[in-house]
Amino acid sequence: MHSYPLSRSQLVPPRLKSVLPRDRLLDTGRSILSFRVATVIAPAGYGKSVWVSSLLEEPGWPLTAWLSLDENDREPTCFFYHLIHSVQTVCPDFGAETLRTVNSLNSFNRDWSIAAAVFLEELGENEMVLVLDDFHLIQNSSTNHAIIEYLLRWLPPGKHLVVISRNPLPLKLSRYRMHGDLLEISGDQLLFTAEESSKFFTLMGLELREENLATLQRATEGWVVCLRLAATLIKQAGIREKEFFQAIKHQDSALYQYLGHELIAFLPRRLTGFLIKSSLLPYIEEKLCNAAFKSRDSRLKIEALHAAGLLSRVEGDIVTWRMHHLIQEYLTQEVKEKYSPEHIAGIRKRAGSFLEKRGEIDRAVEQAVAAEDWAGALDLVHRCGYDFYTRTGRLETLYSWVERFPQNLLEEDHWLLFFKGQSILQIDPEEAFALLMASVEKAAQKGRPAL
Repeated sequence: MHSYPLSRSQLVPPRLKSVLPRDRLLDTGRSILSFRVATVIAPAGYGKSVWVSSLLEEPGWPLTAWLSLDENDREPTCFFYHLIHSVQTVCPDFGAETLRTVNSLNSFNRDWSIAAAVFLEELGENEMVLVLDDFHLIQNSSTNHAIIEYLLRWLPPGKHLVVISRNPLPLKLSRYRMHGDLLEISGDQLLFTAEESSKFFTLMGLELREENLATLQRATEGWVVCLRLAATLIKQAGIREKEFFQAIKHQDSALYQYLGHELIAFLPRRLTGFLIKSSLLPYIEEKLCNAAFKSRDSRLKIEALHAAGLLSRVEGDIVTWRMHHLIQEYLTQEVKEKYSPEHIAGIRKRAGSFLEKRGEIDRAVEQAVAAEDWAGALDLVHRCGYDFYTRTGRLETLYSWVERFPQNLLEEDHWLLFFKGQSILQIDPEEAFALLMASVEKAAQKGRPAL
């Protein structure tokens, strides 16, 4: 998993910055600094991250540590390590004592509050904003909720937390709402007005007729991603305005699906296949794509797709790219129609091998499981599972591995039984003990050393 502070140029092209609802929401954005916590809740494609990231350019805006979450961050240790790293990117001297504390704990899931207290102490006195982006991806982790609520409760003066999510937050925020320490920003506030949509198209070099602008505004309700896709389609694909609006009036599926399909249809073939296959990967990166697709020109294709506005660059130790959630959702269906199961399995197998060599064992297992390559997944668990478990203590990751294996494989494999037992030891000791005993018995039956 890669989590980095958001580059200000990553999501907001310079010539389009002024089209964001900045004037309308500028006072709202600045007022974030007057609250302990701010939430930005809206469905995908509303420009949540774009708007918050644009605030970083405001004069006098404080240091901002930006953590882009993904599903791996459901595991509390992983989440906390990435939280430390996000602060280190803007405060290089931060985190030494916190990391020492985390590494000294026998059980982070049990004793996380000790590390959280050191984290808060190390933050110091300078004003800072902490941003948790894509929070919906970890919303089922109760331990992470407890960590965030603890940090929020004891957050030093001058520190502000911003949480960006698609879904309502399962956090206990009522006390902050009651005491006026909570700023809540909804999707309705982020939608483009008709005037802002018109300005957006003008800056994209498109002068649409007033009635067509009104049609598009009604269809999208100012939904930012659809406006961007529409502009890209009309401008880059060369579709005449009249033909475009005639088409969308007769489209039964969601607008973004139509635009996504048409946009891909007008891409050069060499880019179309590359983009579709990229939806199988956890992130887009030159060496990973070269390995997974058996190609040598991934960098050129990534740059071309980035220039076309289909990929966003994510800065970090390893530069990666990502596509918009909505485009990826569309492509995950498209890839099944375009490629055979054998071809998809081959991509996932090569990607998994590359990820394993890079040390991303959890993502390598995910690729094998997604391809239903149970033999490959078992081999990874056997070779890397114990070291991964003892080194990281990531119980939720272990549980997510074993739960996806077929039941008959789970019952016959002593390592899978062992990992499932370890992963639920603190939740259901009785069941965990039974699984661990079954693991020992199965190992003995196979003549393997006791675990």
